[in-house]
Amino acid sequence: MSALLALLLLPCGSALQRLVTSHGISSSDAAALVAAALESTGVVFEPVPLAGLCHERCAVFEGIPRRSELLDGIAASLDERGVAPLLSLGSDDAPWTTPERMRGRFDAAVRDHRDAYGLRVPVATRATGWTPDACRVVDNVALDGAWVDGDARYWDTSRVVSVDGLVDDALRAELLALCRADPVKGVDRRSWRRGALRDVIGGDDDVSGACWGLAETAIRRLCDETRVPEPIREVQSRIAAYLARRNDEAVVLSRISAAALDGVTPLTANAPVAADGDAYGWHIDGDPMLLPNGPWTDFHGRYPNRAPGKPRWVSAVIYLPHEWKDAWGAPTRFLDPPTREVLDVAAAPGRVVLLDQDITHSVQAPSAAAGDRPRYSLVLKLVLHPTAAGQVPSIAPEDGVRLFGSASRPDD
Repeated sequence: MSALLALLLLPCGSALQRLVTSHGISSSDAAALVAAALESTGVVFEPVPLAGLCHERCAVFEGIPRRSELLDGIAASLDERGVAPLLSLGSDDAPWTTPERMRGRFDAAVRDHRDAYGLRVPVATRATGWTPDACRVVDNVALDGAWVDGDARYWDTSRVVSVDGLVDDALRAELLALCRADPVKGVDRRSWRRGALRDVIGGDDDVSGACWGLAETAIRRLCDETRVPEPIREVQSRIAAYLARRNDEAVVLSRISAAALDGVTPLTANAPVAADGDAYGWHIDGDPMLLPNGPWTDFHGRYPNRAPGKPRWVSAVIYLPHEWKDAWGAPTRFLDPPTREVLDVAAAPGRVVLLDQDITHSVQAPSAAAGDRPRYSLVLKLVLHPTAAGQVPSIAPEDGVRLFGSASRPDD
C-alpha cells in the first residue's frame, strides 16, 4: 500500500497521530516504532507512554485499524531494524481524548490479538468424578541445569514427571479405541501411516519420517475443538485438575497454538515397533526461545521455558497399551546435554509422562521380545499460563525431586 493511500485512510485533525506505549518499550524501541510507522504509512506518530497497561511490551497506534495490512509493514520494518519482539497493534476507535480512553483501547487491542490467534484458549473440560487423589508420582526428575541471565539471574532445571492413576484402565481403553489401535496385533494400516508423525521442530535425525503416526483424518478428529471427543475432554479435565493441585496460584491450561508452532498439531500419536530398531534420534517438542517471528513472539517475546511469569510449554505423553512388560522395553529417553547422561522413563499402561517441551528426548523402539506389538502413545502439546506476576507453573511436587546430571551441580 502506498504511503499516500495509507495517509488518506488515517483520521485527520492533528499533525501527529498518537502511539500508546507500555512500560517495557524503551526510548530506542519507541524511536524505531515511529520510524517504522513513517516508512509504512507516511504518518508521524507521537509516542505516549502510559503506566498500568496490561502488556509490558506493546504499542497501539491511534487510527490504524486492528486488521490493517499497515501493521504487517510496521512489523517487517521493525524486524529489519533488529528490534526484539514486541506487540504493535492498531485500534479501530479514535481519537483518544483522555488517558483512561487510551488505556481502554490499548487493553481491548491486546485482548483482540490474543483471542484472534488463539494464544490462551482454555482446554475443553467437563465435570469428572476423578480426583487427583488417585495419582501416584512414579518419577520426579530435574535435569539440564543452567544459570539463566535476565532481570534476575536464576538457576533453571527442566522437569520430567511420570504419573500413574491419572489415566485409569477405562479411560486408557477409550483413548486407545479413539486412536483405532489394536493393543495386540500389529499397526493397523487403515488408520496409521509410516512417516505420518509430524510433531517435532528439531533433532539429530528425521524422527517424524521414521515413526508410525495416525493418518491425517484421524488426527483432525483428535484435534477438533468444535466437537472434542469425550475421552480427550476427560483426559484434559484430569490434567487440569492435577495441575490445580500442584499450583498454589491458578493456572490456565491451553493447547499449543498454531500461531506458535505452525504445522505441529496440538495432539498426535505414535506407535514405535521393534522393527524400527535405532531409527529414532534426539529432538525437542518446542522451545519458546527458538520461535520465528509471529503472533506468539509478538505477544510473549522469546524467553526460556519456565521463565517467571511466562507460559510454560509442556507435553503430556500417555502410554496406551493394556499390557506392557518390562522386557518389551520402549522407554522414553531423556538427555542431559551438559553431561550427556541419559535418563530412561519406563512405559506402563495408562502412565502419563509430563515433560518440559525443551527437553532433548527420543522415542525408543520396543525390544524383539515385544514381537509386532506397537508401543502406542498419545501426546498432548500443552501450555500452562500463569495468572500471577512472577509465577512459574508447576507440574510436579517440589519434595522428593531427583536431581539428575547437571541439575545436581548448581555451583559449577
